[in-house]
Amino acid sequence: MVASFAEEGANKAGLRMGVAGLDVAGVVFYSELFPNFLRARGLRFTIAVFALTNILYLQVAPTAGNSTLYFILLTAIEAVGVWIFIPETKAIPLEEMARIFGDDVAVHEADIRTNEKTHELVVERRGA
Repeated sequence: MVASFAEEGANKAGLRMGVAGLDVAGVVFYSELFPNFLRARGLRFTIAVFALTNILYLQVAPTAGNSTLYFILLTAIEAVGVWIFIPETKAIPLEEMARIFGDDVAVHEADIRTNEKTHELVVERRGA
């Protein structure tokens, strides 16, 4: 959205949508990292961190002036932190997310299959 509407005099609603999309992706990602029983508290903490970070940006931006070095360095530090500490979660169901972070999982997706005759879900524990 931002790339399409970044030219001067472009659609301001498109620019706003691009900015809103950046924040939404982070909130969805971080909410899925927490197990179900902690999801509400974890999301509340995540939104608080986003708000505090936005306050920091707003306080520093006027004194930074035209110098973008501060924002480039901060973004680089954040990118390294994400690369090191946040695992890839693409195509991983929420039920399996706990296993990635070292928690016990009651049922793994690989253990579930559908009975072709009765169309019921069957759980077969592997290694048990």
